[in-house]
Amino acid sequence: MNNSGSILVKAILVLAIAAILFALTNSWLLFGVTAWSLMMLGLAVGFGAQLSQKPIPILIVGLLVVYIVLLTAIALLDNPRQPLTLILGFPAATAVLVYGIWPVATVIGLVYALTFDRTVLPPDRLDEFIRRFGRKDPQA
Repeated sequence: MNNSGSILVKAILVLAIAAILFALTNSWLLFGVTAWSLMMLGLAVGFGAQLSQKPIPILIVGLLVVYIVLLTAIALLDNPRQPLTLILGFPAATAVLVYGIWPVATVIGLVYALTFDRTVLPPDRLDEFIRRFGRKDPQA
């Protein structure tokens, strides 16, 4: 494992331990931030060696910032002592979750799908993968 891969794995370990501690102490906002950070590090691991290509780290950091802002908005809007404010039929904090966080998650899937053949498994790596692990046809 190269040095950056080792750093990612260590960061995942530290964040996972922190997430468990935040969950056990009922610190839901900090748990949310560490959970999103873990997801973004998992995305970084998925891109592997291509993580150094320019738009990918910017996308990952940008998504993390968007998620943290949306999570903070949920925390600020969730005040049961205030009058109920509905946004498209949901309480304000829930509306941020439904109309903010859920759609942003599709960005990850779309970017991953659209860049997969250039970043994660380019043609040369695909050919090598098929050569090493493809079906061995005894008749060929």
